[in-house]
Amino acid sequence: MPTVDVVLLLILMGFVLYGFWFGFIHALGGLVGVVLGTLFASRLYEPVAHWLAPLFDAHPNTVRILAFSIAFILINRVVGFGFWVLERIFRIIAIIPFLKTINRLAGALFGFLEGAFVLGGILFILARFPIDVPWERQLQESNLAHQLVRAYSVMTPLLPQALRDFDPSSFFKK
Repeated sequence: MPTVDVVLLLILMGFVLYGFWFGFIHALGGLVGVVLGTLFASRLYEPVAHWLAPLFDAHPNTVRILAFSIAFILINRVVGFGFWVLERIFRIIAIIPFLKTINRLAGALFGFLEGAFVLGGILFILARFPIDVPWERQLQESNLAHQLVRAYSVMTPLLPQALRDFDPSSFFKK
């Protein structure tokens, strides 16, 4: 198994364990945060990149990736805070038998989905705006990276037309 696939798999397992540990509501909040973060960051990254460009002496694609990341993280965290409040309310009814176990298993499932969408989104953006990093060739040959981007394709209707028109399969060498 290629090194890139091992790293991606470990990160994905981290999301699953995170979802299992924190439970369904927390993991659902993360997934909703990813969806809303993608929706709004994909519409805000160009204006933010235009604003950031004079501050950084970097390749325009690097600034676009940075702008998308900043917008995505801020939106994701605001949504996460809302679900954190909801989770505190849920803890009151968590004394019902088996509810804690169901909460954790559902959290692991939603953690997996969140991880697949986050990694797929990152890989989609890296494929759309290549920045010529040393490990780019390994990424292009990675089967898991290609599958994660394919899973992320369900999110592409949330993206603006300029990103929707991009076919990430052209990035991967299969």
